[in-house]
Amino acid sequence: MNRIKVAVIGSCASRDNFNHHFVPNYKDFFKCVVSQNQMSMISLMADPIPFHADHVTGDVSNYAKLHFTTELEKSVLYNLLINDPDYVILDFYADIFYGAREINQSLITNKVWQFKKINIYKNFEIGKAISIPKEEQSILKAWTLKREERTFMRVWKNNVDRFVRWMQEQLPNCKIVINQSRFTNAYYDEDKGEICRITDKLNHHYDLDRLNRIWSEMDAYVIEKYGVRSIAFGDKKYLADPNNPWGLFYLHFEHAHYLDFRDKFLKIVVDDLLENQKKRKRMETCSVNLIKNSTFNYGKKYWTYWQDTFMIQQNRTKSNSVSLTRKNLQQDANCQIWFNAVELNADGTAAYTVSFDVRITDVSQVDGEQAIFAIRLYNKPNDIFQKDAVAFHYLTIQQFKIKNNEWTRCSFTFTPTEGRFIKVGAYLFRNGTVAWRNIQLEKGRYATPWKPGYREAQ
Repeated sequence: MNRIKVAVIGSCASRDNFNHHFVPNYKDFFKCVVSQNQMSMISLMADPIPFHADHVTGDVSNYAKLHFTTELEKSVLYNLLINDPDYVILDFYADIFYGAREINQSLITNKVWQFKKINIYKNFEIGKAISIPKEEQSILKAWTLKREERTFMRVWKNNVDRFVRWMQEQLPNCKIVINQSRFTNAYYDEDKGEICRITDKLNHHYDLDRLNRIWSEMDAYVIEKYGVRSIAFGDKKYLADPNNPWGLFYLHFEHAHYLDFRDKFLKIVVDDLLENQKKRKRMETCSVNLIKNSTFNYGKKYWTYWQDTFMIQQNRTKSNSVSLTRKNLQQDANCQIWFNAVELNADGTAAYTVSFDVRITDVSQVDGEQAIFAIRLYNKPNDIFQKDAVAFHYLTIQQFKIKNNEWTRCSFTFTPTEGRFIKVGAYLFRNGTVAWRNIQLEKGRYATPWKPGYREAQ
């Protein structure tokens, strides 16, 4: 089974959905090929910052060092190109919670509390922050707060626009999915036996309602402007899990969150697969006539085998016709014209439809095997006769409701299972006065494989 390749740029609320500790069976469906931790869109699209890798030392985990390295290199963009994922999942936690910080004429995610523990950090020229204040604000600071929000959103929108354009140009087949998780400030305290606030437990003074409002505006901007998919949880609220492996935090949810994410993402994938299937069917049934000069406006050109008894009639329309009159024959004469060989797919999965207009002066005069059209499959493009065909079929007047001296549209769909080339043409075994026009051969939808027909014709 080919698993769906997924890239994640975001917080634990996104990345932990591809961790077997949270979703044990995720590998049954997905292969996480890129996982970028907590990186702001502003940092992601900034210029790389030169550094010496062996200088990235300090009293922090190797994971934290790697995170800092990716912030400097902006290597996630190269990782996306190398791994060519089917989906990239984004959440904007790093933007809303940290923002960005100027550094050496570029920008990184403003995770200063961690990055400053890395020795090389002090060697950089550190500038101002571009971020949204997290703390609760008094009314006196409301105007300042709004100004900082506007400044941040202007820079953020510019960079998220750049990222989406980059994806469209570099990975046009990769779909962006926005994870619309939100901060929770509630967890169940087993000792107290009640729902408690995380901010009280961690002694924080964060205005999570305001941050969630801004987060919703950010999601809406990308979803509405670019029409990308999203994983939304509606009015469902999740508690934080105090037993989460990463500790108690506003995005470390109870188990139900991750299972809901899995199911919602799977629905997106299934819907996309079904839509792709519909698109393929639409492509398969598109009207592309494989017959050149089906109107006979170019005379006999593109018709390989033409018996002189067939005459082209100028109908003063966009489509001429070809006609044949045979009378008083006591045995089959096998009158026929054949279009040039068309290479086909005969593996039993591709269907073809032959259609044409036919007018018969007197249906009762069509005798012999009463065929009016022929289809033959060959392994060689220059073969003509039935004895060389690997399969053949004749369309007869019994298959269609044909009235005397009226044009009737006839159509036949089949799925070849042998041969490399197909030839079609007007055909008459013995007597009759018949005209044909608008002959078409189209690749169509699946049909039951044909059964070989008459063996005596040539």
